[in-house]
Amino acid sequence: MGSYDAAVKVILGHCRQAALEYFLGLQVEGSEILELPQETATFRRSDFPIRVRTSDGRVFVVLLEVQSRWERDLPLRLLEYDARYRLKTGLSVLPAVLLLTPSRAVVERFEDGGLRYAFRVISLAAMDAREVLDKGDPCLFPFVALMKGGS
Repeated sequence: MGSYDAAVKVILGHCRQAALEYFLGLQVEGSEILELPQETATFRRSDFPIRVRTSDGRVFVVLLEVQSRWERDLPLRLLEYDARYRLKTGLSVLPAVLLLTPSRAVVERFEDGGLRYAFRVISLAAMDAREVLDKGDPCLFPFVALMKGGS
C-alpha cells in the first residue's frame, strides 16, 4: 500500500481542485500548496497544506493528510500541523484525512483533559465507486479501485 500512498500524493498534486471539491464538498475558486519552513530537526510536515479560496470568498487552509492505514497518533500529528499553519498563516484550518484502507479504529475527534480537537476522515472504502465513475472526472478515477464496488 505504500506505493499507492505515494501515487495518491502525486495524483493530488495535479488534481487538488477536483479532490477538494469531491471529497470535502468545497466550491474552490483557487488553491495553492503551502510550504512551511523547517524549524527543528524533528519537524514533520503535512502532506497537503493547501490555501483555498472558495466561491463565496472564504480563504482558509485545508490540511489534507493521506494515510494508507489508520495510525493511533494521527490525531495528535494533525493537531500539530493545524497549530503550525494557524500560527504561520493567521488563517483558519480545515483538517482532513484521506484514508486509503478501512479501519475499525478510526476516530474523528481527539479529547484529552481540556483539549478537544475535531477533524474530517474521508474513508475511500466507504465511498461508492459508481458515483465517482458517473461523475466522469478523470482526476478521481485512480481512487475507484479503493472504493466500495470498485474492484
